Amino acid sequence: MMNISLIGFLRRREHFYPRDAINQSSIMVKTKARAGGKVVPATDKLTAWQMYEKALQERKSKDPNDRRQACEKGWLAVTMAVDEYLASKGRFVPKGTTDSHAKRDKYLADLAEGDDNARILHGLVNDVSGSLHGACFYAGEESPYYDVILEKAVREILERTEHAP
Repeated sequence: MMNISLIGFLRRREHFYPRDAINQSSIMVKTKARAGGKVVPATDKLTAWQMYEKALQERKSKDPNDRRQACEKGWLAVTMAVDEYLASKGRFVPKGTTDSHAKRDKYLADLAEGDDNARILHGLVNDVSGSLHGACFYAGEESPYYDVILEKAVREILERTEHAP
């Protein structure tokens, strides 16, 4: 049976982020109990902005695998930032499920009807998803367009979700 404080912790979206930028398949919940039973997140996860900076560094590499991983790190920075943005609006994207992309898209579309920032975010997230996550990372396509998407679109998403330093 789950502790009530852990349920509240999970609902505050501070869980299930990759442990590091190198091994993205290493999804984990890492918590530490304090006196009084309060559960707090561990501090060893990267922020969306740090993930974005790692992506920019890797994109400069001559190694095609590094450049491909940079696209995925850029996408990961976007999902981290957007998921926190959506949570601040009362919409929680399930982590580690096959429908997280669809839920993220639906929630942004719903919010876009009455919010210009959400409307712009929705378009940017779809563009980044299709280019960096889909074509560059999964299909292995290469284009200078991905450099622009990574540098400008991802940065704008992070700024619009208040994740810029």
